[in-house]
Amino acid sequence: MRVFADVPLSGGTTRFDYQSFDSKSGRLYIAHLGSDLVTVFDVNKQAVVGDVKDLKRVHGVLAVPELHRVYASAIGSNELAVIDDQSFTIVARVPAGDYPDGIAYATKVNKIYVSDLHGKTDTVIDAKTNQRLTMITLGGGAGNSQYDSVGDAKAAMDC
Repeated sequence: MRVFADVPLSGGTTRFDYQSFDSKSGRLYIAHLGSDLVTVFDVNKQAVVGDVKDLKRVHGVLAVPELHRVYASAIGSNELAVIDDQSFTIVARVPAGDYPDGIAYATKVNKIYVSDLHGKTDTVIDAKTNQRLTMITLGGGAGNSQYDSVGDAKAAMDC
């Protein structure tokens, strides 16, 4: 490995967390937990093209290009922020348990699943309405969720 470029990011040198890449737009979404924002980095331009602010202790992030949405879990406010991927504005905030962490998008059922480390649940959110549908009890802390789009799985599973 070698350094390709050194590009300063917004918010200083505080803690970064999850990242999600949208290959269609060439944007990398970076959860900047220590600065309460998601940095939007264009890999083709090698530049920061925007920031989504007011995401208290943002932890997880997931780009879903087919919905033109980016989802970010904020552990400081225990919510999932729904972000428009064109304007970088927050279009909805949804309660997501106690310490929302990883995020999965279930394409077959058009639902978002948010793992909850302290509450030991997965929060299920309707991706069309941005409304919380239910919480699935997992019986233990869940650090992340994944969706099996190949099999017949209809729910995100903890990994």
